[in-house]
Amino acid sequence: MQDVAEFINGIYKLGVNFHPDSNFADYIALDTHEQAFTDEACQVYDTALSRCFEVCEWAWNRVDLYEFCLLFDGNSYEQVLCYPEDGKWTLAFKDSKPFANSEDFDGMQTAYHELETI
Repeated sequence: MQDVAEFINGIYKLGVNFHPDSNFADYIALDTHEQAFTDEACQVYDTALSRCFEVCEWAWNRVDLYEFCLLFDGNSYEQVLCYPEDGKWTLAFKDSKPFANSEDFDGMQTAYHELETI
């Protein structure tokens, strides 16, 4: 799940209006009106996204990837952590700047989300 969190965070860092159902070949650069990613990059990203769906559906994870992505609220963060706690997954965002529902923890703004299982 940590890899899934880092992948989704990385996609948001690219500045795209990400949705898990979209193929990466469908993303268009606003300035050039051309495909935003090379064909090779699209293949790598689409394969990684498929793997994210698989990992989320594993019996010991049971996390809805759509709900997971919504927690990012379209933003990227300096650090994301996803860890098991009391039989559920917790997703934590850490950043140097304040953001919604964050609190100061060790000099970093941090927000925690307990993930619902499916």
